[in-house]
Amino acid sequence: QKYKVAFLESDILPVLVRWIQEPLAKPDSTRTSEDLDRLELFLTLCVNLLKIPDPASSSASTISDNWTHLQDRTILRFHEEAILDIFVVIGSTLKGSKYALLMLDILHHLFERENPEKLV
Repeated sequence: QKYKVAFLESDILPVLVRWIQEPLAKPDSTRTSEDLDRLELFLTLCVNLLKIPDPASSSASTISDNWTHLQDRTILRFHEEAILDIFVVIGSTLKGSKYALLMLDILHHLFERENPEKLV
């Protein structure tokens, strides 16, 4: 959870977005293995950040505000840094099962706490 807070409170997310802009700008057929590795690392980092759970509600009164609602804050930062848009671009352009599985994992963690009936 400390790592998640550190990512949310630093300027690393915009740096990561700039880091993958070049590979994203290339057509799928011209991406090098280094480009694909960058995109895979970016997706893996995003999955790992989303997997970090919020602190247990029983300890919520003893933790600082920085530690509450980590998942909501992460999704909001992803929106602010256009990372959610990047997920759409990557999901629609990259071919290969490892990217599909990473994208499915990301979607799972983005929506796992939502009630489907409330989304309709």
